[in-house]
Amino acid sequence: LAACSRARPLAPDRESEDASLPVSQFFNPSGYIALTLAEAFDTTPQFWLNLQQKYDLWIKEHEHEHVRPIVKNGELVPSARDIAIAACSLRKE
Repeated sequence: LAACSRARPLAPDRESEDASLPVSQFFNPSGYIALTLAEAFDTTPQFWLNLQQKYDLWIKEHEHEHVRPIVKNGELVPSARDIAIAACSLRKE
């Protein structure tokens, strides 16, 4: 119960919050939330933004379907598709 009462100031009040936020913060509230958390936990807003960015990237890395490399060590990696395309273009000439 004590933790909930301390967290109350962090929870936005939707009725007053929506009216007081500038339009840019209404559509992208991460900066506003980062400032609020920084004040509440005596950290920096950048800490919270970095934490969110690292979490978002971690999620995307686990959802991402890997692709075959196009360039490796500065050189184009040949593929069967490239060879087929080159063969077609040679036949047209």
